[in-house]
Amino acid sequence: MRNPFAIISIVLIFFSCQTPSEKSPISDGEKLYRSAAELVAQTQLDSALLQLTLAFEKDLENPMRIVQDSKMYPLIQHQEYRPKIRDLIRQYCDNSHAIMVRPEEQGQSIKVKGQILDEVSQKPISGALVELVHTDNDGDYFKEKTLWNPRIFAYLKTNAKGEFSVETILPGIYLDDEDQPVPAHIHFTLEKEGYRVYASEFTFDDDPVFKANGNVENVPVAKKEVMDGEEVFEVKLFMQPVN
Repeated sequence: MRNPFAIISIVLIFFSCQTPSEKSPISDGEKLYRSAAELVAQTQLDSALLQLTLAFEKDLENPMRIVQDSKMYPLIQHQEYRPKIRDLIRQYCDNSHAIMVRPEEQGQSIKVKGQILDEVSQKPISGALVELVHTDNDGDYFKEKTLWNPRIFAYLKTNAKGEFSVETILPGIYLDDEDQPVPAHIHFTLEKEGYRVYASEFTFDDDPVFKANGNVENVPVAKKEVMDGEEVFEVKLFMQPVN
């Protein structure tokens, strides 16, 4: 009779001898992504951008991973390449959840959950494109003296329930043209075939400026809720059908 422990030992030795590639083959898209990271390290940013485009054309998922990847940060930091990265992520975004900042980003961490609904039927809208933009902890959208070029952003697609969610930092407050503080807010743009494009912003119900002045701009308000023991800001946004 064969010794079962000997058989188990042979199996364990076989798997331990396998290389990582044998355990989980690397997809073509992932290879292109890693190649792009190497090109960024060599400051060959044009070539890196091309490799990233090819990677997502190969159906590599979650283009928002670029935002969190420290190896890709030179592309996000560069004022010339940041708009190109935003366009790339916008084109290939496929997730309903995203992390908008790197772990090193200064500021209070928050979670936001949104739902997009049809203004007439009140039914959720799936597959809507969501663009989010907000300031950093200092109240700046970007540090360079240039045209609109936000550094903290996200592109998502709503799920079957019309939902999206992000992990980010609480936007910093800045002063308006009259030197008055503006409530913390997140800009959003919603797009979906058959609906009017909806571009506005939402603020937070616990923001001190908002609480002091009220909803002066009459914008959507994200309300702080406790979900599964965690604080989450929830906001509902309504899109108007074209017809």
